[in-house]
Amino acid sequence: MSEQRMITLNFRRAMEKGPNYKRGRYAISYLREFVSKHMKAAEVKISPSVSNLVFEKGAKNPPTKLKVVCSKDEKGIVSVDLVKSSTK
Repeated sequence: MSEQRMITLNFRRAMEKGPNYKRGRYAISYLREFVSKHMKAAEVKISPSVSNLVFEKGAKNPPTKLKVVCSKDEKGIVSVDLVKSSTK
C-alpha cells in the first residue's frame, strides 16, 4: 500500500544557514530532512526534475517555495516528484 502526500516547502529558513553560494545544497538537504521527518522514512529519493528545478537559476538562487508530491512504497522508500500542473 503506497502513501502519497502533496507538500509545499518553504526554503527561506534553510537558505539563511550559510553563505549564498551554498543555498542550493541547503535547500536540497532541507527537502530531504523535511520529507523523511513527515513521511517517517529513512531513505528519500529526489527525482532529477526536482533537483534541476532547484538548481535552474544556479546554486545561489534556488526557488523560495516548491510544491512536490511524495510517495512512499512498501519498502519505506519515499520518492519526491514535482506536482503536475493541469493548466498550461
